[in-house]
Amino acid sequence: MWIVCLNGGAGKMTKLTIGEVAKQAGVSKSTISRYLNGNFKKMSPVTRQKIEKTIKELDYHPNRQAQTLKTKKSGLIGFVVADMANMYSSRLISGASKVAREHNYQVLTMDSVNDIELEHDSLLKLRDQALEGLIIQPMSRNSQVYEELASTIPTVFVDRVTDNKQWPGVVVDNFDATHQIGELIASHHYKNVIMVSEPVSVSQARLNRVNGLKAVADANSINFELVEVDELQHESTRGQLVNKIKKATGTRAAVFTSNSRLLMLMLQIIEEVGAEIPTDIGLSGYDDWNWTSLTNPPLTSIEQDTLSVGTEAMKTLIDRISHTNDEPNLKVIRSQINIRKSI
Repeated sequence: MWIVCLNGGAGKMTKLTIGEVAKQAGVSKSTISRYLNGNFKKMSPVTRQKIEKTIKELDYHPNRQAQTLKTKKSGLIGFVVADMANMYSSRLISGASKVAREHNYQVLTMDSVNDIELEHDSLLKLRDQALEGLIIQPMSRNSQVYEELASTIPTVFVDRVTDNKQWPGVVVDNFDATHQIGELIASHHYKNVIMVSEPVSVSQARLNRVNGLKAVADANSINFELVEVDELQHESTRGQLVNKIKKATGTRAAVFTSNSRLLMLMLQIIEEVGAEIPTDIGLSGYDDWNWTSLTNPPLTSIEQDTLSVGTEAMKTLIDRISHTNDEPNLKVIRSQINIRKSI
């Protein structure tokens, strides 16, 4: 922000200083500095609102580079998501960003596009950004992939965790949620369960989903089959899935998918082969977006509270940045089973 100071008729442009903002707000320079650094612990709501109002009225923008050098705080938090095109990741970012704004942080988001090499490149680029903290939706279960960066700055894992649980994480109840779906399938006397998932070995979340459903199938003598579909090759395996559904139709089989894209794909294939849901074959899966209640019949699905996952991840990270809590805790957000008419 530049203001015009008139001196003897000559216009001179000078940059608005923190001292002038403090004078306008009727507080000290140190109070303004604490506000800009997100330190509100000893600041009354009235003072905070007064400063916020003054900054907006003056259109004051602090020199972030100078601030970083002086306080060693950049106000930047990195967030590496697995696939920004996926609604799940988008809602993670939305929940996390809201909390970040409330604490005067900016979120620098990188998209791995479900590619572990791109994820590695993103982490290398973020390493040079003077981040105060980092949230990762990891592509790998191998903790060594993230150790170099996560051991130098506060880091929180979201949606998935690594094998070595040395860092805090926020996840959904993958095992419990699919276990509940399994019990629902068993109560309808299905004899076969076909679970369609993207590669399981790279994701603890996917593995937990498989284990939850399989545990119920095994306990109820239901045949369980896992069909893994390569993340970038849905269309190339469509023919195999069509044949799978044709053979399963009429055999008291239920299909369960590990994400919404596969749920949509399997719905299309079932309609393509002319099977009726749930008379000929059952169908359910993740996630519960708006369209799942509009199909005929409406689909039973698992609704994940992804906004809360993002919110809790950012709160956890800010606690670690401020050293309020340095324990590597794992927070689990409960999912909701929306029972409709497809099983």
